[in-house]
Amino acid sequence: MEQDKRLPDLIQFRDFDIRGPRHIFYKEDAGEIQQSNMMYLTKDSGETAPDFIQSPVSLVSDKVKVVLDMYEDDMVFKTVTIASKERETIMVYHHLLLERMDMFSEKTEFYSNGSIKCLVLDPAKIGEHKVFFAE
Repeated sequence: MEQDKRLPDLIQFRDFDIRGPRHIFYKEDAGEIQQSNMMYLTKDSGETAPDFIQSPVSLVSDKVKVVLDMYEDDMVFKTVTIASKERETIMVYHHLLLERMDMFSEKTEFYSNGSIKCLVLDPAKIGEHKVFFAE
C-alpha cells in the first residue's frame, strides 16, 4: 500500500510531515510502543484524512483495519488518536506493526544505490501470509 499524496486539502500533523520520510516499526517493536498514542493536527490543517497514512508511520483507518484483520489473524495494531483542537474533532487510526519477512525473489533487481528497480516476490517465502512488509 502507498499513500496517495496527491489528495487535495490533506491533513497536516503538527509535529510530523505527512509527506516526509517513513518510519517503519515491526511486530517485534510492539513492546516498546505505547498501546495508545496522541497526535495533533496543525491549526491550518486540511480536512482530507486518507484511509492509509504512510508517514510518519503506517496508520490505517478503522475501515482498513477491519479489512486487514480479515486476511491476517495475528496483526498487531496500536491506537493513534488524531486531534484537531481548532475544529474540536478526533479521528481514530491504528498504527500498523507488520511482520518483517524476507519475501524477495532472486529475480528482484536493484539499482546501484540499493533501491529497488524491479520487485519480484517469492511465493514460497510468502506462504500463507497476506499482509507483510517485504524487505
